[in-house]
Amino acid sequence: MPSPFVAAIGSSRRFATAVEKQYQNDLAREKVTVFVRTNILCAILYASFAVLDIFAMSEGLHAAWLIRLAVVVLNLGAGWFVARHECLFVRHYTAVVAGLYLIWGLGIEAIIAVAVPGDLAWAVYYAGLILVSTALYTWTYLRPAVAMVVGGLLAATYWLLALGVQKMGERHELAVLLANSYFLVGANVVGLFSLFTRERFARQAFLLKETLRRDIEKGEQAIREKEHVAEHDPLTGLLNRAGFQRRLDDLLHSSAATSGVLGLIFIDLDGFKPINDIHGHAAGDAVLGAVAQRIRGTLRATDVVGRLGGDEFVVALTLAAPHEKVLHRVCEALADTVRQPVAFDGRLLTVHASLGTATSDESGFDGAALLHAADQRMYEHKRRRKARAA
Repeated sequence: MPSPFVAAIGSSRRFATAVEKQYQNDLAREKVTVFVRTNILCAILYASFAVLDIFAMSEGLHAAWLIRLAVVVLNLGAGWFVARHECLFVRHYTAVVAGLYLIWGLGIEAIIAVAVPGDLAWAVYYAGLILVSTALYTWTYLRPAVAMVVGGLLAATYWLLALGVQKMGERHELAVLLANSYFLVGANVVGLFSLFTRERFARQAFLLKETLRRDIEKGEQAIREKEHVAEHDPLTGLLNRAGFQRRLDDLLHSSAATSGVLGLIFIDLDGFKPINDIHGHAAGDAVLGAVAQRIRGTLRATDVVGRLGGDEFVVALTLAAPHEKVLHRVCEALADTVRQPVAFDGRLLTVHASLGTATSDESGFDGAALLHAADQRMYEHKRRRKARAA
């Protein structure tokens, strides 16, 4: 079954709620950046056109400049506020952006309204509405329906101005009104199609990116799981020989760099073979699993425990001074926990631990040498225990 991301590719409609939220969050940073930059550009355009007012208006110049000043101040103030309150802006993005674009358009229409018949501003400043419409469809992330409403309101307001205030429908300027309306409506139609196309591609790009990200995460997870399986014993969950050797090398390298002392404890279970022979491998597995948990529970989280195979376990741990005493206390604790009976199928099964130790200050920072030394001492301990038992 395809993922919801893949299934949604090709659609410019809203996604399911959870995916739509991800998509909008993904756009948040871009929304803020584009809004601030657009505000600065709009402020520059509004202010620079004040020079053209001198030549395009015979009356109402001061009123036009006051309108421009008000829009510029509002613009820069909005950009400053958004830059400082990004989360609030993103939460109310549609209302803020739609409202500001209406203000830009209404500001242009107000300047046209204070001009007089015959002024250049009277006939051609409508082109500023085309600029606003272009920005509306290319510099915002409004939904197409919202952008269409804003663009329609700007066009409708211009027609009310042209017919109600300028009376362009009653004079020879009717042709100018029709031409202006043609270009204004055309700008909105072209912009709307452009916005639909961009919206579709933006959503497809988001879906593909999310699908790729999830595939990469799955691949990384599969690699981690493969590495875990390769380095861990499936029965006890402890590190296997290869995994323990790698961690031991890391600990030795770290200890050598910090002049620390690393201790190694080799553990062999006495009495384990009879359990396997008499009670079966299921009983033996139960004992191994219980012993592994007890060993892990006796040690610190930073200590490393592995099962080398069969009934052999090994522990690596950093030692504080006095090293020998610390290592001796740990060995006693491990011996005590190992000898605790394990309940299986109504029976109590008991094993004992033969332990051998080695430290990096006497055997050097060589993993193989440490393991060999600890192994030899474990066998010495086993021989002594057997001799005492005899």
